[in-house]
Amino acid sequence: MRAALAILLMVPAAACTRPVPAPAVQSRTPPARVSLASADALVRAGCLDCLMSAFAAYEALLSDPTVAADARRGAIAAGILVAVRERELGIEETDTLAKARALADESLDLPADLRLAFDVFSTLPVRYSATNRIVAGEAQLAAARRVAANRDAWTDELRADAAISPGDAYLWLAFSCVYGDARAANVTALAEAASAWRDTPLVRYRIATCRELQLPELQRLVADDPRFHEIRYSLALKAILEGRLDDADADLTSAYEFRARWPAVTFAIADVALTGEDFARAADFFERTLALVPDDPEAAVGRARSLTYLARFEEAIAAASGVLALERGYTGEALYWRAMAESELGRQDEAWEDVQQAERLITNADVPKLAGIVESRRGERVIARQKLELAHDRNRFDCQTMFYFGSVVAEQRDWQRSVEVFSEDADCFVTSERGLDEAIRRIDESNASPERKARLIARRRQQRASAAQDLVTCWFNLAAANFNLRRYAEARDNAGKVGEDPRYASRVRELLGLIPN
Repeated sequence: MRAALAILLMVPAAACTRPVPAPAVQSRTPPARVSLASADALVRAGCLDCLMSAFAAYEALLSDPTVAADARRGAIAAGILVAVRERELGIEETDTLAKARALADESLDLPADLRLAFDVFSTLPVRYSATNRIVAGEAQLAAARRVAANRDAWTDELRADAAISPGDAYLWLAFSCVYGDARAANVTALAEAASAWRDTPLVRYRIATCRELQLPELQRLVADDPRFHEIRYSLALKAILEGRLDDADADLTSAYEFRARWPAVTFAIADVALTGEDFARAADFFERTLALVPDDPEAAVGRARSLTYLARFEEAIAAASGVLALERGYTGEALYWRAMAESELGRQDEAWEDVQQAERLITNADVPKLAGIVESRRGERVIARQKLELAHDRNRFDCQTMFYFGSVVAEQRDWQRSVEVFSEDADCFVTSERGLDEAIRRIDESNASPERKARLIARRRQQRASAAQDLVTCWFNLAAANFNLRRYAEARDNAGKVGEDPRYASRVRELLGLIPN
């Protein structure tokens, strides 16, 4: 009985026993290695802020002997990637590359792929705007010569290195997209060399921005990771190319909030504003661009142009003169806008000197048109006629050129030619009025912002009112020319079209009174 009882008593005791948990397995990965892996992940994430954070994380690990070698390599690679991205985007460069160079100089065994990375970076151009304009200069010419001498060798090395790390893959694509065969059909072939890292956002971003911007992929990248602020700039460039100015302006504003010291963005904002006829905003952002890149002639010309439209002629002259002092191209454009501002201020002799020089550098209709207007204001009718006739031959759809041309011909009392020119000009102004009415309708029905609609419509209404006034002047000049040719029926018909315009009412009555019954 005691034995049985003992067994019975043992059963509930066993049932109440709790299982002893197994001891926790401690991580064998040292904290420094965890931090190194986090920095590596930031590089793969690919955004500019991610790359800068990765560089800082690698720097913080340099004092730990257990990871110092890997951290040094990571910091150098991340520093180069930051500099490459800044150059690709046209962002004012930070000191990150200088720090990376200092780390490389301290390395006794710098890997070959990183030595090559510094060489390749030095040849990459700073690109601005939707047209991928390149900031040229002696440094860029020297870089082009280096690329020409090393292209084949670098291409082979970069292709082979692309499998080593996502940074090497990015550098291969960066070089190939600028200097290699990076047509849309060949981007896939370029990406094959980087296939080991093809799915990382870093590499996906560079493929999506290789010559042809891949809008859906860029939108996916920024949707997946909002830290990709710089993608807003790429989206803006695509919108500019497609004529979606409001979308472009919104994305550019977002990019500007991300980095204010970003001349590519300030230039693009100014350019979009100029296209959208917001001349005050254009002048402001061209000036901000010049504050960052004082020797940028295109921004200086853009500012001179904007200021001229704003009738701030003295400032426009100063801006154009600044371009000429740079001696870095755009000389013809600078001379043209300076001449226009000078002429508006009544400085016709100075304007004539500038427009003559501009004519030697630019072949279009606008320069001889301005030259003709200036000579007309100087009283030089023979030269004015020659210049305006040349402008008219180059652009037969410019009503204003015909108007000035006809006026000069009339002053020379060439009545037959005057009739021909003003008849053509009257038809031009009628067509222009219809075109402006249609433009107003399209703007009103567009998806443009209310502010942009109001500005564009107001400007076109002003242009239409001016065209209507010039049309009346054409009818009166036709009446006068036909009267002097003794074509009285035509003169009476032309005078009747002048209507009750107060500028000509008394003169029309006088002319009609002189016509024989």
